[in-house]
Amino acid sequence: MYGTQTVTTQNVEPGTLVIHDGRTWRASANTNGYLYLQTVSEVKRIRDSVVDVVLDGFGQPEVMR
Repeated sequence: MYGTQTVTTQNVEPGTLVIHDGRTWRASANTNGYLYLQTVSEVKRIRDSVVDVVLDGFGQPEVMR
């Protein structure tokens, strides 16, 4: 992790690493105004307007494929 950037939830693509409630999550879907986040053992649906995404070494959002 090389930092974070605050972005609107509409710009978060599936697979992007997101910081929410002090934990790192992987965005799984972005539909109907909700952003779905998941870890290995948990799934969460949020309706926040902005979130913090994890950046890679080039300053781009870190995406797990």
